[in-house]
Amino acid sequence: MENDESSVILQPQISNLSESRNVEPVLPLTLTTNQNRKNNDDDQLFEKYKYFLETVESTTSEQKMKQQLQQSIDLWNELLQMMNTVNKENMRSFQYYSASFFKLYYNAQEMKLFTKDHEYSRQIFFRYFDLLNTQECQQVLLSSPPLVSSDAIRQANILLFVTILSSLCGHIIFTESDITEKYDDLLNALRIYVEQKFQSSSVNKAEKDTCEKSLSFIWNFSDRTVTVPSLLRAGFGKSVIEWLNYSNLTSRQRRPLISIVHNLSRHDLGADELNKYAAIETIKRIQQLDDIKQPKVSLITTMILALLSTSEQIKADPTGAEKALDELLQVIINASTNEEFKCQAFHISEPLAVLVKLFVDDATFDYIMNKAQTKPPSNSTSTIRLFSDLLVRFYDLQKEDHHFNRFTFIALFNILWSISFHEQYQAILRQNTQLIQTIEKIARNNDTIVTEQYVPRSMQSIKKSADGILFNLTIELPSVIPVSAAASEPIKKQKPLVMISYCHANNAFCDQILSLLDEKSDSFDIWVDKRFCQTSDDVWALIAKGIKEAQLIISIVSKEYMESKACRQEVIYAKDRLNKRFLPVYLEKPDVQDWLGKIIDRNQFYLYLIFSLL
Repeated sequence: MENDESSVILQPQISNLSESRNVEPVLPLTLTTNQNRKNNDDDQLFEKYKYFLETVESTTSEQKMKQQLQQSIDLWNELLQMMNTVNKENMRSFQYYSASFFKLYYNAQEMKLFTKDHEYSRQIFFRYFDLLNTQECQQVLLSSPPLVSSDAIRQANILLFVTILSSLCGHIIFTESDITEKYDDLLNALRIYVEQKFQSSSVNKAEKDTCEKSLSFIWNFSDRTVTVPSLLRAGFGKSVIEWLNYSNLTSRQRRPLISIVHNLSRHDLGADELNKYAAIETIKRIQQLDDIKQPKVSLITTMILALLSTSEQIKADPTGAEKALDELLQVIINASTNEEFKCQAFHISEPLAVLVKLFVDDATFDYIMNKAQTKPPSNSTSTIRLFSDLLVRFYDLQKEDHHFNRFTFIALFNILWSISFHEQYQAILRQNTQLIQTIEKIARNNDTIVTEQYVPRSMQSIKKSADGILFNLTIELPSVIPVSAAASEPIKKQKPLVMISYCHANNAFCDQILSLLDEKSDSFDIWVDKRFCQTSDDVWALIAKGIKEAQLIISIVSKEYMESKACRQEVIYAKDRLNKRFLPVYLEKPDVQDWLGKIIDRNQFYLYLIFSLL
């Protein structure tokens, strides 16, 4: 979730810094009369700025505006480089030209230039980001209140930069290669600056404004989940939890922190990092505060807890779960009727991603499908129709260059895959002809649907999800069900074949088992996906083929295995459809109430293979 107030950028009014020692008062950064430009107008560089501003045309041409904005950034960079020369005589000139360059950005935004051209927005974002990413700016952020005029001017410019960057984030599609370690020091400096202001008993207005805008920037920056690792490297995972525990925190200060925690928790690395610092306990504590009980904020904390919790934690702590699930489904219903697929500033992809994770718990799944309280009232048929219709709609939308649309498409496929595991709902899915046709198109298509937005480990790829849905619905395609007549020839073997089923999160343990089994390679052959599926476009076809030909399935059962739809599908195929011999190896204490306990023989739960030598 991004800050819905940042779509409109207001020209900041920077209060004076007269309370800072030995600093000449800094006037508000707004355009003033010509008298503010008198000092040093004869200076060559200032003359160049003056000439540029006098020649800037009021234009409706987007191309002309793009050129003017690029030029203003070049000049702003020059201005930053000469700020050590700030004195009483030329301070007003520095103020005036900084404000003027900011005004050009404001004009470009008023033209909706960045809404129309995302690639240009991306270029402009990093140009401003680089202006802020200087040692001088970082030093101002890390130091005490400004002691000299140049520092005061830089602080005022930092405020302008974070304001611009916060506004631009909503128009950017980041990739992993964008956010390199190049910006780690800057992000760390912003974190330290915010922390210093939270801890200080005396903060002037300029510092307060910069702190608030910095948090607004981090809020919107973290909404692009691919950026989360850079924020973790800068220490935000630990700091935001510490800040939320400050007793003197105001509701205004708390609000962006909660959304930053939510954005961090949407990334697996972020969730792991937050859980190191008792994030769940902190969120549960602040849920009791009056300002947190407001509907939008309450929903955010609910989503945070879902994203941070394991399926075991969710089942063990059902307090308030029903109300939270009602809210999640209601947001999805409301967002589905919105032109931009938004509700309460949430894009529909955000609650859908939470449901993907929650659906690994059958009790939670059953509540959503049959018991959720929504307006209009919902039931299993209407809920399945909701998800199905959305998937069909997003089939075309995901082709657009929009990361949220593609992410939503992936989430919907994963949700419908979860639904397809339950026999009582399979007929409803089969009857939706348009849905099945859409899924079949994806299953037949070997092209990878790419999203620049990060996809969490709780989700599988669209192709794998499509194959899984059709498999569960017993709809055969040559590329999906390899045991049909269209399948390739059986695996040639002379010895018994052992197939290993595992979650890739347990890859290291799988390698250790493989090493042990390889010592008996004279007695049996081993099938494992890492040896047979490295170059295949149709992974499920090969896995199903390996299961069919195997005499024994060894399943490495872990928390991650239980949460994986792909692993669940392998077990169903091996046990239910082919009645294969099945040997589970438990990495944790087994739960006879989960989906695996309902499939395998109960006595097998008392069989533990303990590899103490591992």
